[in-house]
Amino acid sequence: MKRLIAFSLLVVSNFAPAQEMHVFSNGGVADADEINENFEVLKGQLDSLFSPLEGRQTDFWSRTRVDVDCTNDSFAFQKAFNDTLNKDRLEFVLTGTCLFNGGLNLAARFISIRGNFDSVDSGLCASPRPQLITRYESDSTSDLVVNNMGALLLSCLQLGSEEYEGSGYGRIWAYANSLIRMDRVVDSGNAGLAVYLRSGSLFRYLGYRPGQGFSGWLFSDMGRVDLLGDSHNIESLSLKNGSIFNCRSCGGNIVGGEVTGGSSVHASAAQGNINIAGLGLEHGSNLYTERSENYSVDVSNISYLEPSDRGREIYAAQNMEIETIGLPQVINPPVNDACGVDSQIQFVKEVADSYYYWYEELAPVNAADYSDPSAYLAAIRQPIWSDGTGRDPGFSYLTTIEADTQRFTSGTFYGYGVRYRIINNNFYFADSYEAGPAHTAGIRRGQRLLAVKRAGETEFETWDQLVARNAELPGAVFGARGELQTTVFRVEYEGVESEISVTTAETTTPPLAGEALVIERNGDSPVGYINFRTFIDAADGPLRAAATKFAEAGVTDLIIDLRYNGGGLVRVAETFLNLLAGETANGQLSYIINLNDKHQDQNSTATFSSIPETFSPQRIAFITTGGSASASELLINGLAPHVELAIVGSETYGKAVGQFAFDLDSESCETRLRLIAFEIQNGEGLGGYYNGLVSTGRFTFFEAADDATRPFADWEEDSFVTAFNWLSGIQPKRIGLDDGKMVSPEPLGVAGFDATWPINRDAPLNPDGSVRSF
Repeated sequence: MKRLIAFSLLVVSNFAPAQEMHVFSNGGVADADEINENFEVLKGQLDSLFSPLEGRQTDFWSRTRVDVDCTNDSFAFQKAFNDTLNKDRLEFVLTGTCLFNGGLNLAARFISIRGNFDSVDSGLCASPRPQLITRYESDSTSDLVVNNMGALLLSCLQLGSEEYEGSGYGRIWAYANSLIRMDRVVDSGNAGLAVYLRSGSLFRYLGYRPGQGFSGWLFSDMGRVDLLGDSHNIESLSLKNGSIFNCRSCGGNIVGGEVTGGSSVHASAAQGNINIAGLGLEHGSNLYTERSENYSVDVSNISYLEPSDRGREIYAAQNMEIETIGLPQVINPPVNDACGVDSQIQFVKEVADSYYYWYEELAPVNAADYSDPSAYLAAIRQPIWSDGTGRDPGFSYLTTIEADTQRFTSGTFYGYGVRYRIINNNFYFADSYEAGPAHTAGIRRGQRLLAVKRAGETEFETWDQLVARNAELPGAVFGARGELQTTVFRVEYEGVESEISVTTAETTTPPLAGEALVIERNGDSPVGYINFRTFIDAADGPLRAAATKFAEAGVTDLIIDLRYNGGGLVRVAETFLNLLAGETANGQLSYIINLNDKHQDQNSTATFSSIPETFSPQRIAFITTGGSASASELLINGLAPHVELAIVGSETYGKAVGQFAFDLDSESCETRLRLIAFEIQNGEGLGGYYNGLVSTGRFTFFEAADDATRPFADWEEDSFVTAFNWLSGIQPKRIGLDDGKMVSPEPLGVAGFDATWPINRDAPLNPDGSVRSF
């Protein structure tokens, strides 16, 4: 069992095809030409952005060089990267071993990271190659995430290291039509390099010199891989949902993996022999091979993944002739008992008995009576979640390492990029993420949904019809989760109706909603406004930039809008605390992480300290709702002893605890347990706000409606005006909600990531405490 040291408190570009996409049903025969046509549509979108990259070997796009020497400062690259978060077309040239706390996230940016070349034209890397090690607090695994049509070029680089505790793996993730390109040598030492592609993303590896092939794992879900060169060593190849793998003009080994969902493998032996073995193909997927005059393609032990009565042929294209290769029967892999149900249940029992914050209240159930580890976890927690205190309504849960890593490193999800609110039994879009599919198509906060035409349907279904048939969300409005689909929304705003077509894509939640605003006041200093969505690593730069903007404008009073912010990473909350009170409370405790009495030696504290962008507002109005949780509450609670503040809106959620992540066996099992293991207190030791911050009686509070019928920072939006009036010396009136336009929101519950709920309800929080996005 391993516990991740890094912990959390909860823990994005539109793609509109220029032509119709071919859709393949599972089990249907997918024509390779149609698959390629799909990718031509996707590639066409990329080419308009990445055309300078095509057909060139060294100078891929006009970019500004940034030299970074980590020899004497291991975090020099992180500092340089954070200083340039609002810039792109940069080339970071590294020297030495560079450490980066957390995953490195690139959204809609064009970034190159490389070591030095022996010479520009030699194709060789200068020795020694630099190392980039991210997620340094937990292990030496490197996670680089590219999304929102971003581009990342890597060369002469080693990702991860086995010199530090951890696996040492290098992992690169591409979402939402993004491009990853590797030139010369990029590897991960002895640990291996893994590349994950989603939703129209492309990965290109160009091995210009003999022996410079790609080595590692490739995972693609509706993505495309292009390899050039010899000596490739693919330890596992996983292709899903129309993915394409091109190994043209190359050589090497593909050993193990699966090809499903109408995907295809193209292998052309032009620079070396190609060996393909142990690959499973689903009916409807294809393997095309082509030998050359000097090199051959050896195909062996290829199995189909569906029952034998479905039949399957594998084609080898040789001089336009087709030959059929017989298939052996499927051999199921051996079951790893160490990762089985019994092992998972025992793992949950041992961890919960030791680390669960209220371990002494766990129900003494018999583990042998359970065949589902999640059911066992629910059973032992029953006394806590049923006692009405709201301490753990579902924040302890089982997940997988892969799913959890994606949520915490990339901040991405597959969908439209929106949130919603139900007001007076009507559906309003409450947020639309900048550069996301919905925002690009025209969806905005304040639009009321009149009707929806879901993917595959020919007629609109009105909102009234959905309510009348007691439909369930999110499917009734947004369709199936995680699928490529186009939905048409009929909306109304200020009496004007429109129909807006949105195609889903891999989408990122931008940390800030719009830009930080400086609002002038007659005869007084200006007021700053910032709408903060989520505490993720990508928020660091925008928060620092906003603080600098406010300081330069002479802002003394600040509105921080946290109405849908369900929390996130502690380190980001700590940065925000230091930006706001690093000088005012310098050296004093800002928060305390308090574990149960078995692990008091693992308690930790943080102190306020001034950082270069520290800005010291005199008063802060926080806008909150029931979706304001975890790190949002930590921020307010931590500042309360040092800054005059008020809470405006409605009661916060009351997530006064946080989770550790525990892995059954990170080397061979995917099982991860997120368990409530500590309480969050401010520097004065005050916590326990399980019914929300307002309920403690320690805060000035002004009730105001979350008027999702109006844009953020609109002068007719109730929460914003109430906050501004308090900062301007105008005593806000207590909202009686007697004008018939609003109703008080019901408290939000917590439900599973794949949960459904009634059509007339706001969305419950996710098990990690985050506010749902769609």
